[in-house]
Amino acid sequence: MAIFHGNSIPAGGSGSYYDYEITNSLRFNKDNNPYLTHPDSFSPTSPYTVSFWVKRGKLSSNNYAYRINSADSFYFTSNDNIYVERRTGGLSTSRVFRDISSWYHIVVKSTSSDYKLYVNGVLEQTTTSGANPYSAGTFNIGNSAPSTSSTNAFDGYMAEWHWVDGQALGPENFGETGTYGDWKPKEYTGSHGSSGFHLDFKDSSSISSLGNDVSGNGNHFTVNNIATGEQYPDSPTNNFAVMNNLDSGLFATTFAGGNINMTTGGQGQEPSNMATIGMTSGKWYFEVVKSAGASYPALGIRADQAATISPFPKDNPGKSPSGYAYVGAGTPQNILNNGSYVSYGTLVGYGNGDLVSMAVDLDNNKMYWAKNGVYLNSANPSTNSNGFSITPANQTNLGAYFPCFGDIDLSSYVFNCNFGQNRGFDGNISPGGNSDDNGIGNFKYAPPAGFLSLCTANLPDPTVMPSEHFTPVIYTGTGATKSVTGVGFQPDLVWMKSRSNLYNHQQHDAVRGANKQLRSSHNQAEQSLSGTLTSFDSDGFSLGSDTNTWEVNKSGSTYVAWNWKANGSGSANTDGSISSTVSANTNAGFSIITYSGASGNGTVGHGLSKAPNLVITKSRNAADQWRVGSIQSAASMDFTDYLRLNDAGSFTDEITTWNDTAPTSSVFSVGIDSATNHPGYTYVSYCFHDVEGYSKIGSYKGNGISDGTFVNCGFRPQFLLIKPINYGDGWKLWDTTRGAQNGRYNQYPPGDLKPNQTNAENFSTAFNIDFVSNGFKWRGADGSVNAGYHYLYYAIAEQPFKHTNAR
Repeated sequence: MAIFHGNSIPAGGSGSYYDYEITNSLRFNKDNNPYLTHPDSFSPTSPYTVSFWVKRGKLSSNNYAYRINSADSFYFTSNDNIYVERRTGGLSTSRVFRDISSWYHIVVKSTSSDYKLYVNGVLEQTTTSGANPYSAGTFNIGNSAPSTSSTNAFDGYMAEWHWVDGQALGPENFGETGTYGDWKPKEYTGSHGSSGFHLDFKDSSSISSLGNDVSGNGNHFTVNNIATGEQYPDSPTNNFAVMNNLDSGLFATTFAGGNINMTTGGQGQEPSNMATIGMTSGKWYFEVVKSAGASYPALGIRADQAATISPFPKDNPGKSPSGYAYVGAGTPQNILNNGSYVSYGTLVGYGNGDLVSMAVDLDNNKMYWAKNGVYLNSANPSTNSNGFSITPANQTNLGAYFPCFGDIDLSSYVFNCNFGQNRGFDGNISPGGNSDDNGIGNFKYAPPAGFLSLCTANLPDPTVMPSEHFTPVIYTGTGATKSVTGVGFQPDLVWMKSRSNLYNHQQHDAVRGANKQLRSSHNQAEQSLSGTLTSFDSDGFSLGSDTNTWEVNKSGSTYVAWNWKANGSGSANTDGSISSTVSANTNAGFSIITYSGASGNGTVGHGLSKAPNLVITKSRNAADQWRVGSIQSAASMDFTDYLRLNDAGSFTDEITTWNDTAPTSSVFSVGIDSATNHPGYTYVSYCFHDVEGYSKIGSYKGNGISDGTFVNCGFRPQFLLIKPINYGDGWKLWDTTRGAQNGRYNQYPPGDLKPNQTNAENFSTAFNIDFVSNGFKWRGADGSVNAGYHYLYYAIAEQPFKHTNAR
């Protein structure tokens, strides 16, 4: 789920970032049993190579990408693994593929003696059973066989299909690594062999032309149960929003047609679902048709933080204080907000087949709705007139707004959505042919001037490259002097932990200096010990060899180190009433501050460009608790409260820690608590604030089931720190460096580490989690991460959503 701002497309946007653009995909709606068939018996030779891009729709069901003669196939299993069948044997993954918000690149490389699977350019770890080489047969794309049954049909989008006959090629022939570490398309310029083909799905002049082979071989495919309108602009180089089926809550909504069709669950509830791309500023336009259901759907937007308040299920958007829904019912106000109808012009109802347009203007904080092209309240989004006022999305900790659709009368509804890719609403509406100001999208009605479709081509490039500001590394101790490299920059905060031993977490930073350690798993004062972290180096750090190094460099022990970049050893800061030394990375929203306590309440300069929404403070020369402050409105936590990094307690309401005062853009406040401010004591603070596409500090509420809460971050996470706010359980920490594979607990996550304890990596299915292209989703119901409590989280990106692959 992306979170982005602005409407411009700077250098590095879709047109310049991709040397080879894929402009179209073919949508497969599983319910219609769609498939393509090779016209003759398929007779390629061995070796061969298969390459295609895929964006998943339905999960947890057999989805065949292709099958040949009931003997060779590629499909996503009902457990969301991948299985590649080759006659009498197969190749299967233990990791799962449950990301529906972005694209995977698939390559199958086969010879007579071997075959391999690559996903996003990386060789997959697989289990292989005996298999014979390929033999000729009928070739189907999108189903296991021509059939009237949709049981094994594919649901989602496929693009850029290659079958290379007579060559076993690696993924580097079809893709390449991008600037952000993403895997992006590359033009294949080689031969396809006599039986090979290339389907680009560009020609939509007729239904049959969608199956055209453009390799020159003339191996055209027959199109079955696929309409002309199934050619979509959603592609690996311009990824469109869809409805988020990972976010369905307790009463599951059903999804179809690549997640642009949704049916609410009913069941005596008022469920709703949000889209995969969110909005914090700029102007955005989308359309929805209700094709079935009763008279009172709720169509609008909701802030992501507000949505976490009630996940049992996530109620319609109008129930939330930061949600707004056009209902078409009321007395006679039309719009529902915070559970109450609000006056907005004349009552205008809508029924099945009516098209509702929504225009969201977050530069002027207005929302507009239209029924069949006529805006409510005689509004005009282009001139900013008569819009419905909404809370600014950049309000502290509100989060992004997301398109959100549901119901208010406990029944089931069917919605068909268009974020710019669904030109004909599955044949229910005649296409309008209207694009946005950037020439993107196909809408029934013209988007107002300045309003854009929800897709990555309209997303400005991120301002922060994650790998330049944060990197985890793993290493094995030697007991001797050792340099740890691979960080990519000189770190200023190094947080280390043994993965294999019951040792303390250690925090070292460049402002306090090398060999000065703190331990988040202990309340002890700072220790100056030679032989621990001895220097901060240009590509990592160095470790000593004496008896003090056993927690970070014991021979044979395995370790992880999380590395943040600030700005060296720091400089004087006099912004607050208490002078400080500050090392600040303003681009990445992180600073290290040291200061000496003073009498009475005070303020401390933090050196950042905006107010931090996470502050971690520790007394350096006293055995006192770590203090953690944050603003989480959905969880009713602010700087009147604190958590302790070194224990499992729930949040405490106390005035003396932060002086009951939220940080500003220049300072944070301290009271007279000895843990944050006492004459004669010295302190260190680590301050963080959100940076879109790079870091996210927020809260969520668990739902207590294995289909757990989904949390959007606007990026693919690589680091995640979690703590229950209103429940006494400990901190937990994950990262992708320690063996990043989704879902199966023996692979990913690789085991949580607990900042307030000395435990080694803990492997438990209760903590199953998926890191996906736009956030994370819990697959377990443990109370420490996903029960009916509120949780604080701090996440850092591996890749921003604009430039990421499905995981």
